[in-house]
Amino acid sequence: MSLTRTLGQFVADLSPNRLPEGAERIARLGFIDCIGTMIAGRREDCVRILKEVLAPAAGPATLTFGKEKSTAPEAAWINGTELEVPISSRTSDNRSRLRPAIAHLRSLPA
Repeated sequence: MSLTRTLGQFVADLSPNRLPEGAERIARLGFIDCIGTMIAGRREDCVRILKEVLAPAAGPATLTFGKEKSTAPEAAWINGTELEVPISSRTSDNRSRLRPAIAHLRSLPA
């Protein structure tokens, strides 16, 4: 079975009582880390410039936990940039840009 099919089947069969031990803690840490990183990136110059250049139209998608709304494609681009900038700027080399929480995934049982 391919990796994609295996992961898809794992997610499709997932239920709270079948989570691997420690998965909830790791997921919580990942969400907190992601949210904190996005908030840290909100005020970066490249995010401001991206908002100015895109001039996103009003839409249903939220721009990083604020009151600003946009269409989904623009919100995804802006929010994704907010997430990536603090990671890139604190990474001394460009070989690894993984958030610390992702590294914890290795501790999950196979």
